[in-house]
Amino acid sequence: MKEVIMVSGGIGREIALTGVITEYAKQNPDKEINIIAGFPELYLNNLYINRVYPINHQYIFEDVIKESRFIDLEPYNDIDYYKNEKHLIEVYAKQLLGKSRFINPEIYISENELNTAKEFSKTFTKPIILVQPFGSTGGQFTKKCSSDSGINCEDITLIEDSSNRSFGFDFTEKLCDALKKDYEVILIRTPNQYTPKDIPSLLQSNGQPMPIRQVMAILPYVKGFISCDSFLHHAAKTMNVKNGIVLWGTTKPSNLGYEEYNNIVHNLKYIWTPNRQPHNNPDVEKTNTKLMSRAYTEETIKDIINIIKNWDIIAE
Repeated sequence: MKEVIMVSGGIGREIALTGVITEYAKQNPDKEINIIAGFPELYLNNLYINRVYPINHQYIFEDVIKESRFIDLEPYNDIDYYKNEKHLIEVYAKQLLGKSRFINPEIYISENELNTAKEFSKTFTKPIILVQPFGSTGGQFTKKCSSDSGINCEDITLIEDSSNRSFGFDFTEKLCDALKKDYEVILIRTPNQYTPKDIPSLLQSNGQPMPIRQVMAILPYVKGFISCDSFLHHAAKTMNVKNGIVLWGTTKPSNLGYEEYNNIVHNLKYIWTPNRQPHNNPDVEKTNTKLMSRAYTEETIKDIINIIKNWDIIAE
């Protein structure tokens, strides 16, 4: 029997759900399991999955869905999730496997990918700390380059994160400055996101983001990571990274985090607006605006430094 599982959402969510989907395929060897995903590369080398189709595949209904049992689950709409009673992974397992349980994300990185990443890590003389300060909607900048307007092309407009889960710009600058004395600080970001001066980023030579699998292959060779609630802490969990710090804004570690990492949660008032739930609360804008900038300060950086001092260097 053919089945096709639709996996939609951001990269972090898709990574988090890989283990549940693989477990479902393992439990159903008589079924041909196909995937429709926003990030098909997450299933490369996964022998339990038949085929993976990108979400924008032409003729997706005719080619993939029409002759299959179509499974499109939405953990964000489950009461166990939005009542903050279960982790995203547990809710998805309940929906797909019939029982709520936590299953580690599972991505199959090849030996060749790991070896290439290991050689890359050796080019740095200090222990590497990866930092992801911004989620997909944060940390962006635009350059005003209209000669008619009289505005210098070097003028930059910084755009705060509308979801209020990214680091503030000033905090990011000071954090990287405090870390770079003893560590090789490398940012994970997109080309249109802000970067502090003299801090390298995991970008390709053409300025485009490094492929997801290459980033994940580097993770076993870093000292640790510091992240907002986004891609990096899910990827780190998948690759069994031991040391990590996550700063939370308007989302919650009980829903989206991992207990082995240092989850720093602020004590400011905010309004939670869970994904894919209808909400039209006029207080959100004034209550949540610049939450991360207000919540995390130089005192937080001191706390982060103290946490890092207690990390053990990951052995190769």
